[in-house]
Amino acid sequence: MIGLGFKNFILGEKLYILLGDCNYVIFDVPKMLKIYCKKNQIYLLSSDSITLYDFMATLKKIKKSNFYKGKGVLEFKNFKFMKLKIGKKQRFM
Repeated sequence: MIGLGFKNFILGEKLYILLGDCNYVIFDVPKMLKIYCKKNQIYLLSSDSITLYDFMATLKKIKKSNFYKGKGVLEFKNFKFMKLKIGKKQRFM
């Protein structure tokens, strides 16, 4: 999660995410996943790709990504960041 000011931490087997509301959104972490939190970034590691992508899909349901600003829940493929889309005004300049 990049640039949204979310706060997150892990306590036991649960992931807590504060989305700007007064309550935390709580996720149960599968045992196959290893999660590391650093400021507003969450790193997911797993040997099983199915559980990894299922957990990422539940995280993406919270807040949709904005591909124009580069904010939201974004995934890195092969440790490379995806390209941002060009807006209408920038396209014709």
